[in-house]
Amino acid sequence: MDADLVIYQISRSRVESMDCSHLLQQFDLHSMAAEEATSLFGRVMFCVEGYDAHPDELHVIPDVRRFLRQWHELCPYWLFFGSLDNDNLRVFYLGLLESLACVQVGSAGLSQTRYDTGELASLLAADMTHADAVCIQLGISSGKRLKRANEILKYFQVILGRSQ
Repeated sequence: MDADLVIYQISRSRVESMDCSHLLQQFDLHSMAAEEATSLFGRVMFCVEGYDAHPDELHVIPDVRRFLRQWHELCPYWLFFGSLDNDNLRVFYLGLLESLACVQVGSAGLSQTRYDTGELASLLAADMTHADAVCIQLGISSGKRLKRANEILKYFQVILGRSQ
């Protein structure tokens, strides 16, 4: 039986004030017991709240992008903790990309997100290395590590496989 998800909500006020201290404290691998870290492996659904009425997608909102970049720079372990059960991690990774651009297509006012898939692939490769190092340190089996790596690749294939 799979363990339940741990939902971690990040408020709009924290995003706008660039306060990721709560995340850094909650998910500090250096102070967390090995059992606790292992219990959170792949189970945390990070959610940014307060932008439901915003007209733009979360990954293109400047405040959100700045917050995600700061948080990721200080804690590059999203692929260790993060749940793959929804689109949140995909959105967060898109928000990190320098190459991200939204372009209007057609006369209906629809927009399309474009980005360099190579940039995304490099970022994911680096973060998979971070996640795997944590797994090794915690004694997570090579079988579980390989399974997680394959799940991550499958999860991100949706946005890595897009033609740009």
